[in-house]
Amino acid sequence: MSATDSTHKPAILVVGAGYLGGWICRLATEAGHQVFAARRSPPGQEDQGAMPRVHWHAMDVRDPADVREVMSTLAGVANIEVVIYCVSAGAASVDAYHDAYRHGVGNVMATLSPAQRFIFVSSTGVYPENEGQWVDEFHEIDAEQVEPAQRAIIEGEALVLTRRGSVVARFSGIYGPGRERALLMARNAPDPMFVDEIVWTNRIHVEDGARALLHLAAIENPGRLYCVTDHDPASQHEVTAWLRQEMGLSRLRPVWRLRGETVGSPAGLPESNKRVRNQLLVSTGFEFKYQTYREGYAPLCRKN
Repeated sequence: MSATDSTHKPAILVVGAGYLGGWICRLATEAGHQVFAARRSPPGQEDQGAMPRVHWHAMDVRDPADVREVMSTLAGVANIEVVIYCVSAGAASVDAYHDAYRHGVGNVMATLSPAQRFIFVSSTGVYPENEGQWVDEFHEIDAEQVEPAQRAIIEGEALVLTRRGSVVARFSGIYGPGRERALLMARNAPDPMFVDEIVWTNRIHVEDGARALLHLAAIENPGRLYCVTDHDPASQHEVTAWLRQEMGLSRLRPVWRLRGETVGSPAGLPESNKRVRNQLLVSTGFEFKYQTYREGYAPLCRKN
């Protein structure tokens, strides 16, 4: 599967065709791939109408028999060379995470042929760092410091990495059209806003996330693990202030908290505080359309 062979468009199966998966389906069909999509329940008419060339299948990754049946059916109708697994947990519980990121992954992997490339969408949430440290693919993770739900993701990664021809893609926070929580938070931020200048956030525009996965599906001999995040980790306060400016809202009066100070209420601060590098992904030749949050959020701000 050579990235230089522009005439070859491998058939792709997207398992978990939700927000990110839908973008993968759209971009892949536009590029000329034959695309199959599997999700627990059939998509609505709007989604099907927007992606008429996608072949939809209902499949519950938690059910080994269901997975075997659907994957067997697909094997009979197409030579699927790439399987992209982007299932999300249906709830915030540890059991839901195990179902999606451990058991579901195992059920799908059990049906793969050796020639198929398997790409698992993971999360940078597996890094337990919370003091602004830089992390990347070479950063060793101490599973004992990770929350139980995130351990399920680590277990899924470990399973994927035992298989030759598989890739783990750790995504930072996904945003884009339809996922505009940061805009709502910025619009409703209290004044004065209690902020902590050392809290870092990381993100990836959904279109770039989908493009990165298709890039990893196409390149020859990819690595085993990549962080998928944009070029610019930014403090939550910086992002909020910039969004308000772009939306034409008044500038907030920041009240800087000392580390550990509990006076006041932070405005939706994230639970993690780290900076994620993307140099390994960039080294493969991938180019971002939205290099920072500014390029990604600017058109969304204009709509709001």
